Amino acid sequence: MNKKLWGIIIFLIVLTFAFVITYNNNKVEKIDVQLERDQAKEDLVESPKTTINVKHQYNDGVHAYVGYFTTPTPCHLHEADIVYPSAEGEPYLLEVTYEANPDEMCAQVITDREFEVSFEAEESIDVIASINDEVVNLNIFEVPANQSLEEFEILNKG
Repeated sequence: MNKKLWGIIIFLIVLTFAFVITYNNNKVEKIDVQLERDQAKEDLVESPKTTINVKHQYNDGVHAYVGYFTTPTPCHLHEADIVYPSAEGEPYLLEVTYEANPDEMCAQVITDREFEVSFEAEESIDVIASINDEVVNLNIFEVPANQSLEEFEILNKG
């Protein structure tokens, strides 16, 4: 009986050892919830919060962009310019800046402002935009060359 009992004990020890090894090999990686949350917050911070709509027309080697953005007051001065890429393959930068006019006192009324830029470049280019050095989403509406850029309307639903 003693040999039989020792045999059962050894069998149980081997079985337990095999179970532990199998469990450790099949264990799923633990997800670090805090790390996942921090990554999601970082992604939100890095994505642009502002979107501007622009009309784009390419005609005879010239790109023309007309768009709208908001300023805190109607008295803010604004300027739009294009920054050419420093290396091949980089996008063109549509740079819009605005600042308060120091010569005027103005009521704080959010105001839509229009900008327009034109520049020569090949037809297929990439363009990104920034407002006061903050990258923004750019909604580009293509206007055919036979239509007037000024008369083309952007229809926004919602």
